[in-house]
Amino acid sequence: MEVDVGIQSDERETNYAKTLVLFIHGLGGKSEETWGKFPEFLRQDNDLIQKHDIKFFSYPTMLWRIPLIRRGASHIQELANGLKTQIDNKYSHFQSIVLVCHSMGGFIARKYLLDEFKANRKTRVKGLVLFAVPNNGSRIASIANIFSIQHYQLRQLCHGSDFIELLNEDWFRLGIQNCVRTKFVVGEQDKIVNRLSARAIWGNPDTETIIGKNHRDIVKPQDADDVSVLILKNFLKDFERETPNLDVLPKLSKIKDRARIYDVVPADETGRKWAANKAQEVYTGVDLVPVDVMMDWYRKNPTGFFIIKSDAGYNVGNLDILPLKPEAVKALVSGELIEQKITAECLFAPEERSRIRDLHIESFVTLNERDEPNSEAAVKVLSSFFRLVSYICFPEQLERLYAIPISGKRESRSKNLLHSLGFSAICSTNNLYYADFPNVIRNILKDYDKRIPENDRKRATEIVKKWESRLYSPNMYDVGATFS
Repeated sequence: MEVDVGIQSDERETNYAKTLVLFIHGLGGKSEETWGKFPEFLRQDNDLIQKHDIKFFSYPTMLWRIPLIRRGASHIQELANGLKTQIDNKYSHFQSIVLVCHSMGGFIARKYLLDEFKANRKTRVKGLVLFAVPNNGSRIASIANIFSIQHYQLRQLCHGSDFIELLNEDWFRLGIQNCVRTKFVVGEQDKIVNRLSARAIWGNPDTETIIGKNHRDIVKPQDADDVSVLILKNFLKDFERETPNLDVLPKLSKIKDRARIYDVVPADETGRKWAANKAQEVYTGVDLVPVDVMMDWYRKNPTGFFIIKSDAGYNVGNLDILPLKPEAVKALVSGELIEQKITAECLFAPEERSRIRDLHIESFVTLNERDEPNSEAAVKVLSSFFRLVSYICFPEQLERLYAIPISGKRESRSKNLLHSLGFSAICSTNNLYYADFPNVIRNILKDYDKRIPENDRKRATEIVKKWESRLYSPNMYDVGATFS
């Protein structure tokens, strides 16, 4: 899929200064002792330390609790509130923050972020590195909890605890992993947190595994070339490179104004042929779908094919959306199916619109007169997206959207757009991304609600409200097995 439209996902108006790297220790740990010489090895990198400040978040914790002798440790929720207080007050001058967490510290960070997103507050935390965090709980914590009475932190770390179940459900439901870049680091010799729990979801592409490291020494590097140090340094440097140059990005308000000169219309056969031929110029390799295959899609169901036109009537891009049948979705999610192999038989016909639950955004291209990505036309498509989906199916019945970012030099831009809309990776075999439809609409409404026609805006808002209140219950087509 081509998602090359000139839109970046970060704010336009923020002045970026140094990035705060805030270390958060785990259960029974201490603010600096937990990390050994980790911070020292980072400070030895002059280029890195010129752009980053290193600080520590400390909180009371213990491995064991004996009633009447030791005061009970605070709940993770309270510690997350404490983290918020420090970020809002002690570190208010930092515009960009990366949280580096060990074990239970990861839950404190994730709970803090979840509360920020639920309250629709703009967070300055842009990155999250989780060392040996039991994201799905720890069975050893479950055993230890038996012998440590009223230890609230241990209880919340247990495998299958209500705290973890609700945290994970809301985390993925709100698409936080798409808005905060996250790296999961697993110790191959960790007997406290197993690998599946540390990587959060099966097949997670953002996971690093360190051979020979256990739960404790994964955050106690021996030298500056220790793999743990290199992973964090590379994360910070990659994070820095991917931060947009705010001086050259167009202002979002101007983009919105200029978007009015474009229109998005259903494609006729001539327009469809234009888009298919244009694809042969834009795409290469695995991204290129044969013209005859695209025309077969159009003839089976033309309702998902659109042309983007300028006010002078010129074609400047296209949007192709495929209404996939359940068996095609399963094959796509498992990696057994690639875009080039999607046939007309994989699609619902127009008269079957009431059966459509999943849409695959196969192509989204907007170009200017110089054949460069066109931000203004892209904004027009996004603000019209609910209306366009209504041509294909009943939005109230739609559950999930799928897409594959373009490969090559434009891949980063493509992924940025998908992340900003609430998509996340689900299959590394075909580089497939997915998102809950209500979450995508929710993100579009944040920026473009005033540009959406009133009736569409009301319908979209109602869908989002139901989804946020958990009344929206999508059929996962066995996708849930991916998160076991």
